[in-house]
This record gives sequence, C-alpha cells and structure tokens, in this order.
Amino acid sequence: APVLLPPTVWLLTALDDEFLALARKLAPQLNAKIARDYSSDVTHVITQAADRAAKNRTLKYMLGICGGKWIVSQDWLVECEKTNSLAPEFDFEIIGEGDFLQETPRRAREAFAAADHCPLLQGYRICLYGEPFGLSKQDLERLVTSAGGKVVGLAEAAARSQDPFTVVLHDETTGDDAVEECKRRGLQPLDIYWLLESIADFALRPRDSYLPADDESLSQQELFEW
Repeated sequence: APVLLPPTVWLLTALDDEFLALARKLAPQLNAKIARDYSSDVTHVITQAADRAAKNRTLKYMLGICGGKWIVSQDWLVECEKTNSLAPEFDFEIIGEGDFLQETPRRAREAFAAADHCPLLQGYRICLYGEPFGLSKQDLERLVTSAGGKVVGLAEAAARSQDPFTVVLHDETTGDDAVEECKRRGLQPLDIYWLLESIADFALRPRDSYLPADDESLSQQELFEW
C-alpha cells in the first residue's frame, strides 16, 4: 500500500509561474493543501530564492517568520518531485532576504518552538499612526500581533510615553503633521521600516536608525503584498 504522507499546508509567495504550476501539481500527490492566505495551519511558506536568499520580502514571508514556519525555496518543490515525497527541509530553508541573511527563518522557527509563540515583540505596545502605509493598516496590525506585540491607539501610547516598550510607527510619506502631533504628545515616532526590518532580521533593530530626521529613503523601498 502507498505510504500516506503527513498532511501539510503550503503558502506560495513570489513564485515564478513554473513553480506555481509545480506546487499545484505536487500538492494532491503529497497530501498537501495550498492555502490562499496565511493562517496558523500553514506548515510551509514556499518562495522564490537565489542561493537560498528570498527574492522578495512579502507579507506572507514575514508572517511565516513570525509564525515559526518552514520557509523554503522553489528548489524544495523540485526535490519533492524527484523523490515523490516530502523532501527534508533543512537543505532548502531560506537564509533570509535583502540585507538580512543571518538564517532568519531558522532562528524564528526555533524561537517559536521554544516559546510556543513569537517572542520578538513580546511586551511591546505598537501604535500605527497616520495614513495607511505601503501595506494596509490591517496587514501591519497582523504583523504586530503575529510578532507578539499589541496594537494600541495614540491616546494609550501617549499615556505610556515614558515606557520603552511603547513604540509609535509612521510612514514618513504621510508628512510632518503626524510627526509633530506625536511629539506634542511626548512621543518619538519611528519609521514603519523599524517593524518590517526587525521581523526580516528577527531581532529588534536599533531605533536611532529609524528616526524621521535620519530617514532618507526607507519609505521609497517597494513592498510586495502577494
């Protein structure tokens, strides 16, 4: 009798068409389902990579990091096809993305397994202030909560302005008014990329690098939502 493989749930992101087609072909053969969106049921995030570095920092990639999921390259699919089985993930695990190539997915996966949740923003209250960002505010709130943080409004953040675990984030393209309003309330806002790059690095980035006055081009970077 054929060996029944353990069920898996795959989330595909930034894959070239040939690998999208391969995933869809393999999934029913390997007892896998393909998810449309991220959920805790996802077991594998599969993304396009070169030399195990992810091509794009997508929302699904970041949610996979926060969820401690296996994040593997398209080459894992090729190996699965060769063996007609679920290939071992270790050799295909993404090492990171962009400037953050210090085995972020592995570190996140191990930290999640040890704590049974994402500890990155544990104890942090995050206020997302101003207009929607490159990602929707709803997606950013998902990232905050997935990373272990709590989303709060400006009033609560202002009431905790002396608390180092309270952080106000804004997109500098929303203009100076948002910054001035925060400062009037005793808050020093940081660029939204503090959150995104802390997740990409799975380490809280130094806040000084994300202050509005020092911000030259952070918000010009492109965000991928697919």
